[in-house]
Amino acid sequence: MKPSLAPHRCFCGEVTKEQQRRGKLRVMGTLVSIVPLTVPWVEQQQDEDGPYTQRFILDDGTNEMAQFLASDHMTKAVQIGMTIDCIVHVLHTHNQQQQQNPDDQETATSTLLVIHTLIIMPDGGQALSLRNMEILYQRQGRSPGHTIWNGTEATKSTPSLTWHDINNIIQAEAEIGVRLEDLQEMFVVEKDELQEIIQELQMQGLIYQSKNGAYLPL
Repeated sequence: MKPSLAPHRCFCGEVTKEQQRRGKLRVMGTLVSIVPLTVPWVEQQQDEDGPYTQRFILDDGTNEMAQFLASDHMTKAVQIGMTIDCIVHVLHTHNQQQQQNPDDQETATSTLLVIHTLIIMPDGGQALSLRNMEILYQRQGRSPGHTIWNGTEATKSTPSLTWHDINNIIQAEAEIGVRLEDLQEMFVVEKDELQEIIQELQMQGLIYQSKNGAYLPL
């Protein structure tokens, strides 16, 4: 079986480890800061976005942050506090460092994390739902790239859900509600297990089921 060419989903805290062996990563987090670069960086095969002039700092909700290069075009589309999902290219650059002896040069290698695709998560529950799901898997000691985002592995790595996890998702989707089928697809768990948790939430008076079958917070 050929290895997947899809970007590897990882948390900010895993970026340093994963960048050593992968060409593309996918990271989601809250944009906490935008820092202008002193010297813009221009890729050899530059795309229509222009030179990379900004540094995005993301917080993934697990007390870890990472920084990535971004273009002005991307900067105009975001604001601090947004949850963004981005595909990052890992680039290794080689710079010639001049030593005291003109005949002696040293080649230094540096790693750049460049945002090539930026996805802005819509307001409401979608971003929070995905974030809760990722943090839940991380709490179980699993990499999101290994469990959630690889369909062949998901059923082998089912986490233990609690009513807090399900309640967070339903609270986040307060306007439209959440169907049982949506929760089952999101968490890759048995329907009976979800129904038990939902019944517990209903008994506690936290949620109710609407006429169209969706669960909403009380």
